[in-house]
Amino acid sequence: MIFTLFLQDLPKELEESAKMDGCNHFMVFWRILFPLLTPAISTVSIYNFIHIWNEFIFALILTNSPENYTSPLGLRDFYSEFSINVPMIMASLTMTSLPPLLVYFFAQEEIVKSVAAGSVKR
Repeated sequence: MIFTLFLQDLPKELEESAKMDGCNHFMVFWRILFPLLTPAISTVSIYNFIHIWNEFIFALILTNSPENYTSPLGLRDFYSEFSINVPMIMASLTMTSLPPLLVYFFAQEEIVKSVAAGSVKR
């Protein structure tokens, strides 16, 4: 949906002028439209990264051994029937929150551009 809406906002004159210059459909997409899609690609990548990182049910169904657990499934092991290991949960939450924070730290400029690009209708 994000790609569709983004591509609908691009002017059709870009495609028409590229076709008049001799580009085929693949070249129009690869050389004209794909570079303009970088804000949409980064937005979709961020949404997918957050969704995949926080996945619980899908990983719970597909994994059958503790060696293959993802971080949300590993956090579940610190809860027992009568007690909760709070210090281990807090340490694990700190460790599991570091990768998304590092991704945001290094891609902060692109994230802000993608959010700003999708907020205003041209």
